[in-house]
Amino acid sequence: LLLAIGVALVVAVGSGLLTGFTTQFVVPVMVAEDRTVLGAWKRFWPTMVGQWKEYLAYAALRIVLSIAVGILVGVVTGIGTVVLAIPLVAIGVAGAALLSVSEIVGGAVLLLVVVLFLAAIVALSLVVAVPVQTYLRYYALLVLGDTEDAFDLVAERRRAIRE
Repeated sequence: LLLAIGVALVVAVGSGLLTGFTTQFVVPVMVAEDRTVLGAWKRFWPTMVGQWKEYLAYAALRIVLSIAVGILVGVVTGIGTVVLAIPLVAIGVAGAALLSVSEIVGGAVLLLVVVLFLAAIVALSLVVAVPVQTYLRYYALLVLGDTEDAFDLVAERRRAIRE
């Protein structure tokens, strides 16, 4: 059982790193040099091995940032959900009261409240999460461009940041 847990942990970490590095670094190489996934990995591999400390630091920092950002996004979304729930609960109570008068109208009001609440939560989650994910992707592009000039997809932006 312990061996199975150890193997599962190694596979999970390995596949997470492979998927993460493919998304964060290999895909930009594919874009920069019009390569296939395997071709981009072959092109990126010497850079990663040559700058292994940079990529190890990136992986460690990315894990810490992902955890911190996940907690932050969760808390902000949770607070926003409570704020959104307050007026919708009031409308829902009115809809529940309408059930005794007209089941169709009361049911329609309750259904509308649930649909609006779910749509508002999705919209709130996107408003909170998208800028954070954009920052994390941009950070990966900056690391990639720092380690190999040929892969720099944000050279103009990098110059503007450093000035």
